[in-house]
Amino acid sequence: MRRFFRIAPLVVLLLIAFCGTSYALSVTLVKGAVPRLATSASLTKLAKRAVVLTFGDQRLVIHDRRLPVRGELLNDREVSLSELFLVADRRVPANGVGYESIYYYRGYDVAIVENPEVFAVQHHVRLWPITKSMVVVQKPKIKKAAPDPNVQKLLAKLQTTQYAKFLGMLANPNANDKLETRYTCTKSAYTARDVISKYFKDLKLVTSDDISFANDLTQCDGNCKEPIGYNVIGKKIGKTRPNEYYLVGAHYDSVNQDEEDNFAPGCTIAPGAADNASGVAGVMELARVFSKLETDATVIFVAFGGEETGLHGSIQYVSQLLEGGEKARLKAFVVLDMISYAASKEKERLLIEASNKDSTQKARGEKLFEYAQTYTTLNPLPIHWKYANSDHEPFLDQGMAGGLLIQMQCEVKETDPDRYPYMHSEKDTIDRQNVQFATEMLKVAAATLAEAGITFPSEATP
Repeated sequence: MRRFFRIAPLVVLLLIAFCGTSYALSVTLVKGAVPRLATSASLTKLAKRAVVLTFGDQRLVIHDRRLPVRGELLNDREVSLSELFLVADRRVPANGVGYESIYYYRGYDVAIVENPEVFAVQHHVRLWPITKSMVVVQKPKIKKAAPDPNVQKLLAKLQTTQYAKFLGMLANPNANDKLETRYTCTKSAYTARDVISKYFKDLKLVTSDDISFANDLTQCDGNCKEPIGYNVIGKKIGKTRPNEYYLVGAHYDSVNQDEEDNFAPGCTIAPGAADNASGVAGVMELARVFSKLETDATVIFVAFGGEETGLHGSIQYVSQLLEGGEKARLKAFVVLDMISYAASKEKERLLIEASNKDSTQKARGEKLFEYAQTYTTLNPLPIHWKYANSDHEPFLDQGMAGGLLIQMQCEVKETDPDRYPYMHSEKDTIDRQNVQFATEMLKVAAATLAEAGITFPSEATP
């Protein structure tokens, strides 16, 4: 992992006069449904200067110090508003470098960034300028729906034993010519590509593994076989609606990084069990199940290459959808990234990243949340509406509807008790993964793909 309800609009734009100048900036943390701003008529004008960032039941109110706000004062100083950003930093472990954090909430920092341009080439960091109120994290008010018997029948076909088999095919150092690492554009990555491609072909999916992309970052001290990466694609063509697409994808490359977030030299072992053999194993298990069914719409299974070097594979795939005029055909997508680790039973929880930029994208994020409530035992965390650093990003950036499913313990901040401690290291091994938990996560993706319209041939086997 490179590693987003609307409330009555708190849409309050900053006055232009403040945007490029320094003034007494106050940042106050307020808990509860709404910020407790002063309500007297004399302060109405000042209230329009506040910006409210919503994080679940917490509100961060950014305001002129003359505006009374009840809560915990986090910062009160002279600062330019143009230097204030929401930051998603997935660098391992050198996050926090290059900015001063005022507030942290599960993967997000509200921070003073004096030189945001330096992050333009940091694909592990994403910045959003804070110029207006925004909902960053939200638990939607969705009641648990009655389960669809057809979907329940589908979910019963998911098997932990099969999932474990696929996980081992990618992250077991004793299998597949000692597949100890899957760095982009190395022999090991091509071995993984071929394993996935062969499996899709064995399922009689319409397959392609010749869609390539240039990799602008040569790994392993330049010892790449060639500076090219590959996506592996398998399609189950729909019978009555073949031009409508439902997609599930995950990246199959892995990395090992040093203490300064550089790729470890010499192709150091990077088994990438959670990140992200876990997601690809999920794609393979879903392909196994759906290959035995009939679908009205087309279901697409994708193993993306080059995620760890800058989302190359997913960017390439989205570009081809756009160039082919196929954007409108993609009705929903799900990306699986790091779905198999939980330190305890209490931490077997699902995190969804989606977008609330328009009603269609927002509805899809909420639908993923609804499926998690209806068909799993995972107790989903509030939705993250500000998304970053995995293969869902280019899809959402282009207005497509879908989201990322990821384990609760995906954070990388050293002080975060929920961070995955083995991320991007040789310790991200298969023995630390929970296949039962991962299979439960797959139910959300399977329910989404079921929207393609499924029938169960009588001769189908479990």
